[in-house]
Amino acid sequence: GYAKGNFDAFMGSLNLDYYFLQNNFSPYITGGVGFYNLSGRFSTKEDQATDWDNYDVTGTTVSYNTGVGIRWDMTERAFLKLEYNKTWTEFNEAEDWAELTSTIVNLGVLF
Repeated sequence: GYAKGNFDAFMGSLNLDYYFLQNNFSPYITGGVGFYNLSGRFSTKEDQATDWDNYDVTGTTVSYNTGVGIRWDMTERAFLKLEYNKTWTEFNEAEDWAELTSTIVNLGVLF
């Protein structure tokens, strides 16, 4: 079959990070829970001869994530993190969990 869609997405999470080294440069693992808000239209059809079936998709669901990364403390107050992350969430009309993969770059300042 065929599928297409346009969506607006907003997500957030609260994670715990574990750093393996206690110096300026450390690999880490992370995991957490959050939310995923999706709004848009999804369309499917079985083959080229059939018409599109349209579905409006809106809602907020719980999400879970895990990842691995590297943290570099550039100064005493500034750090840079590079992370590979997977997030799982289950939307109401979906048959299976959605799995989202992302690469995240964080630039942070300590107060």
